[in-house]
Amino acid sequence: MRGKLKALILCSALMGATTAYGVTLTNCPPSLTNGGNLPKIGPEEKALFTKPVKPLKPADCGACHYSIYKAMQKEGGRHRFNCTICHERFHEWSPKKGVKGWEEEMPKCTRCHGLYHGPSLPDCMKCHTDPHAIKKPMLVTTPFTGYVGGKKYPGTGQPENFVAKNCKVCHGPIYDLMQEKPTKHTQIGCAACHHSTHGYIPQCLECHLPHSPEQTNNDCFACHHNPHYPVNITYGKNIPNSQCATCHSYVAHNLETSQTKHREVACVACHHNKHGFIPRCQDCHGEYPHGKAIAEKYPNCLTCHITPHDPACKDNPKPDDVLKAEFAKEKALLKKLKAFRAKGGKLNYINLEKITK
Repeated sequence: MRGKLKALILCSALMGATTAYGVTLTNCPPSLTNGGNLPKIGPEEKALFTKPVKPLKPADCGACHYSIYKAMQKEGGRHRFNCTICHERFHEWSPKKGVKGWEEEMPKCTRCHGLYHGPSLPDCMKCHTDPHAIKKPMLVTTPFTGYVGGKKYPGTGQPENFVAKNCKVCHGPIYDLMQEKPTKHTQIGCAACHHSTHGYIPQCLECHLPHSPEQTNNDCFACHHNPHYPVNITYGKNIPNSQCATCHSYVAHNLETSQTKHREVACVACHHNKHGFIPRCQDCHGEYPHGKAIAEKYPNCLTCHITPHDPACKDNPKPDDVLKAEFAKEKALLKKLKAFRAKGGKLNYINLEKITK
């Protein structure tokens, strides 16, 4: 009787008709409005609950979880499979369970991936902030870089002498190189250059002015092959003399104005492979270009030829003095450049023009 009354009241609240119990009903089934009798459970009614229920498909979940469904559509990557593979438990959480209950119900990345990046990075969500959009570039956030405070390097949000240890997990050789061979790039840290999103490769010219106005970003890598150890300068055979002239302006001028065959020789033909390499004249001209007797009398070629950048024989008041004017001026210029760098100066075309005047 009590169950019958509840059914009538429920229907009255929804439809508003009058029954034998005085409850108003409208548009209810005849079995309810005819004297207030409850419907009989026949074969058709019983069949309603005998059919198997198919598991939810992603589109079914997406009807309510629309933003997640769209994220999976656009950037889900290899995570685009049935939601229930990860979400074995769902619609069990309630506010009463709190944050802890939510965390227990949510699937764990380690169930499929294990500690993919090792035990030092157990919290996947610090970097992979959205498991439904794994193809979306990871933001270089504070948790990602490992920056937790301290003195900030100007304009980067990074403390000085800092390289993100979280980056080391995957980029160990680069991290080790920057620690073993510290440069100013070590001081600013990974996120200063690889900013905004994970995988971003910056242009050198974002921070540095070129050595000469015509230089491009690719020209930088012709000498500075590794931006993680930029002071290790090596170069190939195709470097134009104009790039060397930005710092070695005096010898470059002598070479350009020389009336000898050396004028047609590229700087890197003699000073090959590594910056600062000084060749022997004999490397190209052989041990005795003027005969053995002359070589024994004048073992240093520069006694007569003064400078390899303009080797035509000229009057020399002191034949045994090999410290010629060219090298003295070049040495003075390089000393100025070294002092400028020691104070934090940058060798770009604006500063070089001032220093070399």
